[in-house]
Amino acid sequence: MLISEAKAKQKHFLVSRVIKPELSTDPIGLVEIEAVFSKATQIIVWRELQNDTAWRQGWV
Repeated sequence: MLISEAKAKQKHFLVSRVIKPELSTDPIGLVEIEAVFSKATQIIVWRELQNDTAWRQGWV
């Protein structure tokens, strides 16, 4: 579970899909996250999840 700053009242997300690059030799760059409450999805650069000021990992 990922927790972010509340955006549109959403703050709990799961990574629902890893988006594979077109070339299998390219690194993975994008993931799809899903809001736990609304089930809304969005695609973000996976490295954004390493930003401790915006995201926290785990159940809080």
